[in-house]
Amino acid sequence: MQTAVKNYLPLFKLRICSLITFSAVVGLISTASANISITNILFLIIATMLASMSASCFNHYFDMDIDAVMQRTKTRPIPSGSIHSSKKILLIAILLFIASILISFKALNYMVGLHLFLGALVYAVIYTAWLKRKSWLNIIIGGLAGSFAVLAGGASAAAELCLLPVLLAITMFFWTPSHFWSFAIVH
Repeated sequence: MQTAVKNYLPLFKLRICSLITFSAVVGLISTASANISITNILFLIIATMLASMSASCFNHYFDMDIDAVMQRTKTRPIPSGSIHSSKKILLIAILLFIASILISFKALNYMVGLHLFLGALVYAVIYTAWLKRKSWLNIIIGGLAGSFAVLAGGASAAAELCLLPVLLAITMFFWTPSHFWSFAIVH
């Protein structure tokens, strides 16, 4: 059991998911009035982590072939052989995604669910499965994925687009390419 958990944990990219979740909480705080509900914060954290973990699993699934040949990624769970069934990863990704959207809609509101849906969709499908293999400009669209977390956080306080979370999302969008291109130069 311990080995299975150890093998599956890297699928979730917990450090990255935690940063995305932190940005969602910042979006909430930037929009909320003086009375921030602890319950809203907890449900936002859970829903955002689940959506991010889902997108990460989809990324591992779609990139298993290129991860196997890239020095930085060849030790990931699928190419290294620590997880043998890519179908399990796809199932986990789908279940995490559904759980995230259901929690968003039931415990928060439809706008949170919409933003988390769009963030996961942009990252998993548009960035990972489509653009990453076709254009070096893919990261610009990839930056859009993380921006949706801030909007989800803002929407958890007010189910509409508010100025401050939109400005924070725009800042994240423009910051992401320079961050990733710097990372690419180093690695």
